[in-house]
Amino acid sequence: MSSNLPDEIANYFSHFRSEHEKLPHLQHRLHCKLLVVAMLSSLAEGRYPDVSRDKTKFVKLIETYAKWSNATSVSVSQLEMQIKKHENVVASGLSVDFVDNISVHHARSHGPHNQGRILGLDIDPTPESLLSESSTKYEKELVEGTKHSSLLYRYRCKLVHEFREPGHGFEFDQRCESPFYHSAPNFYDQSETIELVYPKQWLLDLIPPILTGLETYYIDAGINPYDSYNFGSPWC
Repeated sequence: MSSNLPDEIANYFSHFRSEHEKLPHLQHRLHCKLLVVAMLSSLAEGRYPDVSRDKTKFVKLIETYAKWSNATSVSVSQLEMQIKKHENVVASGLSVDFVDNISVHHARSHGPHNQGRILGLDIDPTPESLLSESSTKYEKELVEGTKHSSLLYRYRCKLVHEFREPGHGFEFDQRCESPFYHSAPNFYDQSETIELVYPKQWLLDLIPPILTGLETYYIDAGINPYDSYNFGSPWC
């Protein structure tokens, strides 16, 4: 470890902690969330510079350092919506058993007995409970893509590339500290949707444990986080 490495690491995390402290003061929720996911992407870039795909870096960061117990749980409501996009599910590479299993899980979590209730993510199943040894490649991809760690990356992409939050969810209380589901009426066909909400305060609270875990990693490994970034006048 070089003599100035501890100072480099300290400066790196001082920067992120200082910027994080400013975020709760932003008046617009969208702006705050945009900066949170930008910070997460930057931290993922620093931790995994040799990983090629941005999504892989982001998901690894969340699953490894966020201390989010539901990161690898599957949003069964989002998964069912993905399935319903297909006119012929079998032709799409989905088995009848898989689709039936998802329907059972969805009815158990979001059936009439829970109508109108705000539900936490503890209702969501593990990937293992949805897949079997005979699961198709596409079924595995769908389950992987609807894990909350993957959905948070989709959320990040909607914020960054479309300047909006996905879905039609409401934050009833901006002090809410955990993600949740709520039902919402569809006025076009009198049906009902299940909306997934990642609240502002919860997103803000993701950052501190990630910073703590990463700081420990860099110190123990003797790695300078600045080495993962390009500095200087050239932009590329």
